[in-house]
Amino acid sequence: PTEVVTEAPAVELSTEDQQVLIFIQEFGNVAKGQEIFNATYEVNTVSGLAEWRCATCHVVDTDVAGVGPGLYSLSDRAGGRIPGYPAEVYVYHSIMTPLQYIVSGYPENLMPIGYGEVLSQQDIYDVSAYILSLNK
Repeated sequence: PTEVVTEAPAVELSTEDQQVLIFIQEFGNVAKGQEIFNATYEVNTVSGLAEWRCATCHVVDTDVAGVGPGLYSLSDRAGGRIPGYPAEVYVYHSIMTPLQYIVSGYPENLMPIGYGEVLSQQDIYDVSAYILSLNK
């Protein structure tokens, strides 16, 4: 699928989102995030518990879509997805609440919904930092 960005009203960052931004930028560990990205976890999906890993659906060396969007230049694309949302906040919410932002052309309910239950906040910050580092 091709990614289509739909216009959305500008969002003002909440205090929580401001903290997310700072924690990813200042404390996100890219190497640890890569390790987590490639590890397998048992997470909730629409069909129930299943073993899943980010690298199964997302490629990191290109923007070409697979099952999910290619992540190579996501840092460039994610920053413009929702006016007022920095890329870090968009990526964080895409992992924590994947049904909140569905990229046009992709089915709903494809991304597991349980990463927030099996990964710590720091793990999510680390994965976000890794994803955002891919084209730098």
